[in-house]
Amino acid sequence: MENFNTKGNLIIIDLWLEKHIEFNDIKKLIQTGINKANLNIVKTIFHQYKPQGETFVWLLSESHCSLHNYPEHNFLALDIYICGDNDIKAQVLAKYILTNFNIRKKRITTRKRG
Repeated sequence: MENFNTKGNLIIIDLWLEKHIEFNDIKKLIQTGINKANLNIVKTIFHQYKPQGETFVWLLSESHCSLHNYPEHNFLALDIYICGDNDIKAQVLAKYILTNFNIRKKRITTRKRG
């Protein structure tokens, strides 16, 4: 049986923003961070909730990044899960996100998996 590396890093980011930002602007900012972290997008998935809110998922060759937007609360919930020895890429993405939003409050949790 072949051995697989199950190591992964999960970064959970909760952001309360200073003011409302249009969803497309949020999505573009995160996608720029994904590109700057040299992560590889395989596919994207989008869902619009009624009356408001969105979920967007970037499936990556390294795993995924998910975004849940609660515009009525100026709140974003992000999960960055990167498999293998890509700790630096996950950190680059998280840092880009944290430095490019006007944040009122944040909560960040990290976990090693596998």
